[in-house]
Amino acid sequence: LGWKGRLWARTARRADTASLAALGADTAVLFPNSFSTAWLAARAAIPDRWGYARDLRGRLLTRAVPRPRRSLHQVAYYQHLTSTLGVPAGARQPEVTVPDSAIESARGLLSARGWDPSRPLIVLAPGAAYGTAKQWPPRHVETLVAALVRGRRATCVLVGSHGDRVTTSAIRDGMSQEVIDHVIDLAG
Repeated sequence: LGWKGRLWARTARRADTASLAALGADTAVLFPNSFSTAWLAARAAIPDRWGYARDLRGRLLTRAVPRPRRSLHQVAYYQHLTSTLGVPAGARQPEVTVPDSAIESARGLLSARGWDPSRPLIVLAPGAAYGTAKQWPPRHVETLVAALVRGRRATCVLVGSHGDRVTTSAIRDGMSQEVIDHVIDLAG
């Protein structure tokens, strides 16, 4: 979804409303606390809209859950919402199971790009989706990568979206050939 809650962004709002309505969903569990999220679900005519009653959105929800009185970790906060709605909470600790086929595919991709499996592999995501405020400066990433390649004999993999290619290119542009030989850019 592309609408960010700004009233003047009518085209994005209409497109997102149409996309949600086209799903034919019976229920929307709204984890974001924003008014715009509840408003969008209501405009998409989703019959059951569940979420925390905050940010003046209580009337837009069909099941409004009171916010916990004390501060909770984000996981516990979401689990409180779902368990209050009658959905059992899962484990607080996330678990990811990677299929063997995905591991082999990744090894094949890395090997095709020159990875030597005897070298440690370090993956960095140096981009930022919503501006540079949370992004480490590319020259600092470049310094870190050089230190890892030289000091730890590592291969560093740069990952990110297509929009991060500018950042990964800037990082690579400042590197010596000795370092860049052990950098794999998979951004995009």
